[in-house]
Amino acid sequence: FSCVVATLTLVVGTGAVVILSVGGSPSLAPFALAVVFLGMSFVSLTATHWIFAQWGRQKGFWTGCVLGIVGVLIGCGGLLRTSPAVVLVGQAIMGSGLGMGMYVRFSAMEIVPPAYGSRAVAWVLGGGCLAAFVGPEVSQATTGVFGDGDETHLTYLGTFIVAGGFFILQAIFVGLVEFPTPSNSKPKPAAAKDNQDKQEEVDPSPTTDEEAGHVEQPDVVKPEATLWSVVSQAEFLLPLGIAILSWILMAMPMSIFRITMAQLGFTERQSLTVIEFHFLAMYSPGFFSGRFITQYGTLKACWVGWIFSLVALGVHLSIPDNDNTTAPWFIGLIFLGMGWNFGFSSATIWSAQSYVKDSSLLHLKPKLQAANECIMFLVSGAVIFSTGYIYEDAGGGGLEGWRLLNSVLFGFAGLYAIFLLLASQSNSNKESTTK
Repeated sequence: FSCVVATLTLVVGTGAVVILSVGGSPSLAPFALAVVFLGMSFVSLTATHWIFAQWGRQKGFWTGCVLGIVGVLIGCGGLLRTSPAVVLVGQAIMGSGLGMGMYVRFSAMEIVPPAYGSRAVAWVLGGGCLAAFVGPEVSQATTGVFGDGDETHLTYLGTFIVAGGFFILQAIFVGLVEFPTPSNSKPKPAAAKDNQDKQEEVDPSPTTDEEAGHVEQPDVVKPEATLWSVVSQAEFLLPLGIAILSWILMAMPMSIFRITMAQLGFTERQSLTVIEFHFLAMYSPGFFSGRFITQYGTLKACWVGWIFSLVALGVHLSIPDNDNTTAPWFIGLIFLGMGWNFGFSSATIWSAQSYVKDSSLLHLKPKLQAANECIMFLVSGAVIFSTGYIYEDAGGGGLEGWRLLNSVLFGFAGLYAIFLLLASQSNSNKESTTK
């Protein structure tokens, strides 16, 4: 997972400036992250559920690595041709590879006892701590290696090449893990099994009409659950909504803040350090958030994530004019990262409970995971596309654009709270019904 995150931090950390280096506009720059999300969504919609179910986790992750390398090659071609469009296509295909790599957090729950599932997810996310610095620092070290000055379109060519190296390294590590064998068999409905047992126990000899009248009628077989019957339930939709909003609240500011800092006079080194600590804040809570989720539950952990995100937005709006200190940028983006970690990891565990607790739904697990990833990245990616418009076209860029963007995000934070209140009400209703 560290390799997945290292590649993601490379793409995210340089995505906006890469687009600028090949002639793209500031309003186009956030598209670099948005197309990565759409790539993640597309691969979940079309391939992952089938690949993981038929080939298993290991071959599935290897397939993701191959997709990532193809995306790297196309991205390099876009840089050589000075084409923002080709670069975005390459980043979208890289997103497909990263999308398959993100399933590592699900596989973590599959290779440990159920009681340790929460901690497994959190620790996997904690693996991104090393990548928080490795990705951006490697990007910085390779900037300008293949060209700079008059050849600005080649400034970030080394970054794409290193991203390909991380995909190769990920494939090597995947080969060292023994994943569970995929099971494609559908469970036999319990009622049907009972009926079969009863039929075998019935005396085959003829019976009189009177005796026949006393024969117990078989139970009605419960219809087999379908994908739609699960994804249309609140138990699936509510954590999905929290995951989407966690990504939106975190990714929209992250996709543009380096441009904002540059426009305010900060150096590239300063903004790079800020994003490194932001990435660290995204993944370091994994070392204790899993224990918190186990002890207090997913709903309370989501509330913690919401509070962190709210604090971050408040800090972002309080940045004064003509301020030359990086402190508010560090504080705001660190809280933003921690909010994402608690919200996203809790939503992952919460979503998995929709099928883990019911063995009759286990045959739908690959499709449910794919539906979760597809909708999550599709919706959040689509919203991220609006970042450039809100910041540059509506807000005018600079600090005013930054303030407008964060003001809009307060609306998403309100929606986040509504989802949590609905979940609390649903839990209260269940408890009342049980009593």
